[in-house]
Amino acid sequence: MKRYGISSWIVRNLEPRAAVAALGASGFRETELSAAEGQLVQAWERDPQGICGQLKAAGLAVRSIHCPPRGYGLCSTDATARQASYEAYMEYFDAMRRGGIEEIVVHPWIGRDIAPEERPEAPKARAMESLAILAERARRFGVKLAVENLPGKAPNLPGQTVEELLELIEGLGGHVGLCLDTGHAYMRGLDLVDQLKKAGKTLFSLHMHDIGPDGKDHFIPGEGAYDWGPFLTLLDSDHANVVRTIEVKPPESNDIIAERLRKAAAVKDAWEKR
Repeated sequence: MKRYGISSWIVRNLEPRAAVAALGASGFRETELSAAEGQLVQAWERDPQGICGQLKAAGLAVRSIHCPPRGYGLCSTDATARQASYEAYMEYFDAMRRGGIEEIVVHPWIGRDIAPEERPEAPKARAMESLAILAERARRFGVKLAVENLPGKAPNLPGQTVEELLELIEGLGGHVGLCLDTGHAYMRGLDLVDQLKKAGKTLFSLHMHDIGPDGKDHFIPGEGAYDWGPFLTLLDSDHANVVRTIEVKPPESNDIIAERLRKAAAVKDAWEKR
């Protein structure tokens, strides 16, 4: 059975009640909580059971959540920053358990933590150490880690491809896998079908979005240049049960959020009928 979700990032600028109502009316039945600067996620941080309950009442299962911004320092050269990131994740792990969320998407690095002159081995080693620490703590809480591929131009940024991600998570346990972000891979110039093949059984989830004419990401699939046909064919045959989260940036005006959600749902409906 094909499973589609919508990232809550699209309703980032709505207050929690309106955000829940918009997501509930969207036609999707799963959501990934995202955009911690948004009011909905901030409300979840204060009351994970309550917000998950509201979303469930609106017809939405919350299966995953995006990493906390305070957890972005996993690859920092500063040990204090890395420790602060672990603690931020631990807070989310506890809230996930209370809210019944099974998976968290992990960013293994952010650009400002890696100097251009660093040799690739150094940030890779820091990322591997941090992921090993998170994996052990996640195991104790009974939650899954889905490590996401990120785009970047510098050659010393770890985890830009599925092959590199697999190296980062090797031996960490069956509760650690991958979140393949299609837009990030496309921006990196990678073959999405090849990346999907290489992910294999380690694929936990997908972030699906298109690249607009301006080269920026997080557009609704079909609004950019990518030909989704071959990717969807492989996805349907080999990864039918993997949740496919459509991850779209919030529009400039709240007045068109419902319209954007309807367009994303129309893509989902068309893909379900393939």
